[in-house]
Amino acid sequence: MAVLTYEIARKMQGALQEREDWWRLCYDTVSRAFYVEHEWHHMDAYNIGNAANEGKDVFVADGYLGKGADRIGEAKAALLEQAGHA
Repeated sequence: MAVLTYEIARKMQGALQEREDWWRLCYDTVSRAFYVEHEWHHMDAYNIGNAANEGKDVFVADGYLGKGADRIGEAKAALLEQAGHA
């Protein structure tokens, strides 16, 4: 399964950018399905010994209204063109 991605939003907070979030539109070129992936990495910059809070969530692209939703149209077009499915 080949998956192409297009970043639709990013958020970085903290003086040391210790709270990072990314939202990507993903396109599975085999099933020709779109989905939104939210990935995060949050750490306590003043307590390096503690493990970071990090992970990923996946959302259905159709009807997605979260961060970066306004860029889904352009992202779909770019991913379809990149995959040669336009």
